[in-house]
Amino acid sequence: MGKYGHRLALWRADGPLRFLGRRDEQVKIRGFRVEPGEIAAALRTHPAIAQAAVIARIDQDSARLIAYLVPHGAAPAIATLREHLAKMLPAHMIPAAFVALDVLPLTPNGKLDRKALPEPDESSMATSQYEAPGSQAETTIVRIWQELLGVQRVGRHDNFFELGGHSLLVLKLVAAIKAEFGRPIAMARVFRAPTPAQLAAVMSEVRVHRPWKHLVAMNEGGTRTPLFCLNGFDGDVDAYLHIARFVDLSVPVYGLELASHGDRDSFRETLESRMDAYLQEIRSVQGRGPYRLCGFSFGGAEAFDLACRLEDAGEEVVLILLDAYRPSKWLEVSSCAPRVLKMLQSGALLRSARRQIRKLFSVEEHRWLTGKDKDLEQALRRHAMRRKHAPFHGRVILFKSTGIEEWAYQLQLDGHNGWKKYVKGPFDVIQMQAEHNALMKEPTVQSVVGHINRILCDTQSP
Repeated sequence: MGKYGHRLALWRADGPLRFLGRRDEQVKIRGFRVEPGEIAAALRTHPAIAQAAVIARIDQDSARLIAYLVPHGAAPAIATLREHLAKMLPAHMIPAAFVALDVLPLTPNGKLDRKALPEPDESSMATSQYEAPGSQAETTIVRIWQELLGVQRVGRHDNFFELGGHSLLVLKLVAAIKAEFGRPIAMARVFRAPTPAQLAAVMSEVRVHRPWKHLVAMNEGGTRTPLFCLNGFDGDVDAYLHIARFVDLSVPVYGLELASHGDRDSFRETLESRMDAYLQEIRSVQGRGPYRLCGFSFGGAEAFDLACRLEDAGEEVVLILLDAYRPSKWLEVSSCAPRVLKMLQSGALLRSARRQIRKLFSVEEHRWLTGKDKDLEQALRRHAMRRKHAPFHGRVILFKSTGIEEWAYQLQLDGHNGWKKYVKGPFDVIQMQAEHNALMKEPTVQSVVGHINRILCDTQSP
């Protein structure tokens, strides 16, 4: 696959260069930039497909990929097409619907007439033979799916993801189930029970109400030492969804997040009281160490703080940092220095540097320094800047991305994202060929979890 300016082309193994479309037709699906032309080209490699086009339709604030195809004869089964594409493309590039046409509609200029393409109906979805819900729980789940996925009919054996569901909708699904049933369900369970019948059976097992304020069960049922994941700047643990999804089934995964994302009382909570609550709830699940903590980005500072507190209490801790940087007041206040240095080295004018400095110290951007928080992120930022990190003597594994955030420019100097002088025990660095946020998304997250599974296996207590 090659990209030339605004054009996208496929260089086939037998030599010819095939034009696929324009780069400015990119769409964003589940946080990934997707080339519909690449998906259409993959469809056309199926021997039964003569022509194909793929577009994105916006339904209820989320984009869905719809494939339109012209078969040579009878259209292949949708399951067959999905299986064919899955061999070449990641999951987020598999269309939610496949519509068979006699011919692709064209404009007078010979281009695809998108307005003439029909809306996909139920027959174009990857549904199994329809069977009505068999219980009240299944009926409730089906109704939730209809609202989230924008489809009219859902059978008890239909697959959430084959109907167009994805990881972002899983978060909404879990919230809706908790509201309807009055009890939460681990997010990873949705991936393992993706039909209304299976999910209803899971809900029949989830009857114990736990008095947790911060702890979230993301993947329960395993018998090995749990993995605890710490909240990021947004206060929740949604970023760890794929960690819980792909980690070894024998490892329970829990998240620690603020109790209420929109409640101001949740970020008026002091750092000490929040950390004490985190410790208490962790111990309600795992009474004694060794403990396994994980923190992505800002969550790394939260995890490091908690690891030090557990170590002070005499516990053994292994800490996994996913491209986490050590925050400090110096970083936030004086981060203009390396920026200005870079600008001067590149020949930028002094007045440009002055504009950057004025922007850096804008009142709105740094209101957290006054202690008057306007939102949750500023409250957590204030907590981070007031931390006095103690030396940690346990094992630390840092996953370090190749992408570098401009604000973290100076932290690259020690090669350990600013943590080196605080870690007195074994400190391993795993280089990941991906940008910061890509670490937590498919397909990179699967490689990350592969490393995590090996780490958890190596550090498992007897």
